[in-house]
Parts: sequence; C-alpha cells; structure tokens
Amino acid sequence: MDILKLPVFPAADVFPMMDADELADLAADIGANGLRAKLMLGELDGVTTLIDGRNRRRACEMAGVEPEVEYLNGADPLAYVDSSELRRHLTTGRRAMGYAIRHPEPVKLKRKGISENGEQTGVSPQRLQEARAVLAHSRSLADQVILGDVTLGAAFVDMGADQGSARNTKRRLAKLRESRPDLAELVDNEAMEIGVAATKADKDAEEYKQLRWAATMNIIDSVRGLDRPPEDAVEQIALYDPAHAESRGETLSPERLRRASNFLACMADAMGEDQCAR
Repeated sequence: MDILKLPVFPAADVFPMMDADELADLAADIGANGLRAKLMLGELDGVTTLIDGRNRRRACEMAGVEPEVEYLNGADPLAYVDSSELRRHLTTGRRAMGYAIRHPEPVKLKRKGISENGEQTGVSPQRLQEARAVLAHSRSLADQVILGDVTLGAAFVDMGADQGSARNTKRRLAKLRESRPDLAELVDNEAMEIGVAATKADKDAEEYKQLRWAATMNIIDSVRGLDRPPEDAVEQIALYDPAHAESRGETLSPERLRRASNFLACMADAMGEDQCAR
C-alpha cells in the first residue's frame, strides 16, 4: 500500500493545505525530529482512505520520511474529522463554516463526538446557522470564509446585501414589465442590464411628460384665441393682414383654415373618446 497515493476523505479536505513555507518548516522538523503524530487511515466504501494528516503526509514526502499510520478500526470517520477540527487553531467563523460544509443539514441524531447544541461543535448554534445560510447562498463566498479571506460575519452581511439586491431587482423588473414590457423582455433575454433598462424607462417617461406639457400648452394657446362666438369670425378675418403673415413666412387660405377647423373637430372627437376619421 502506497500511503502517499491514498485518497483523502472528502470531509477532511475542506480546509486548504499549508502554504509552501509552512510545509517546508514542517518537513524540516519531521526530518530532524521524526513524525510525532501518526496519519489516521480508515475505510470508505471498502477503500483505504486518509482520514487525517494531509499536511503531515506531504511533509513526510518532502523530508523523505516514511509516515507512520494508525487505523480508525470501524470508528465513524466523519465524527473523527469533526473532533479533529476542534483542535485546530481556527477562528470561530472558519470552524463554523468547515462544520457547515461537512454537515449542510443539521445533524438529527447525536453521534459519538458530535452534538450540534453542545460544546463539541466548537461553535454556537447562531454561528453555525449563519455559516449554513452563507453556504446555501454561495459556495464561493463560503470558500472565502474557509480560506480566511472573509470573516463569517462579513460574509453573512454580504449575503444579506446580495439577497436585498436580488429582491430589489425583482421589484424593478416587475415594475418594468408593467410599464415597459419591451424593455423587460430585453432584460429577460440578457440584452440589457436592469439598471440600464430602468434608467431608460425613467428617461423616456420624463421625456413623454415634457412632451405632454408642451403639447398641452400649445393646444391651450392655440384654442384660446379661437374660443369665441362664430359671428366674430368676419371681424377677425377682416383684421387679418397677409403682409404681416408673409413677414413671418406664413400664409392663410380658406383651405388651410378649413383643415385647421377639421383638426379641431377631430381633437374634440378624440377628447370624447370618439374615433377621429383619417
């Protein structure tokens, strides 16, 4: 049996290996003083597996020392790994995340060496709950906690921010589907970011608002001068001076006045929700 090639028990492979300098120091110590703690082997589905001692095995290989081993002899390898992790110099957050990765769901039955509500887990139920929540949200974020790049507390806050952002995105998309289904379809097809689509929707809405304001003012100003009794028409047209109109690049004709009159009639029909004939 080649001990150096034995597979590692998955639950024991959660945390990263020592870095090169740490392994070199351990190899030097083993070369000088021997291996003080034996490697632990066990059976997993009929296959001999390394249960504990990944770094020591690698350091022995570097030092040219044949590693000594012992066997679990039928003991629960997962319980052994859980117990071993308690003795590692890890922050509470990293220990909680390691336990959560090994046990994504709460352990329903107490086994030797494990009690989710007891001190043997090495973490409080709240920290363990936070670790499982982060793990369920993002394995990548959980791995950052394992590596020590992010604390469990910071990861839990980031998770809440991500979830809040996701809820906000969902609300914005629902609003967009109601007001601008064309833009919502682009977001669904990943042709446009939700932020870009929402900004465009707001911009278009503001432009339309300004367009309505300008059109309303134009209609009011136009109608104000014409809102008078029909008998005033003769008097008004008598006051009309073609020369002044031409100085502004305009000209009036009976056809143009009738076209304007027809347009006003159509506007009246449209305001009354009647269809204006084209």
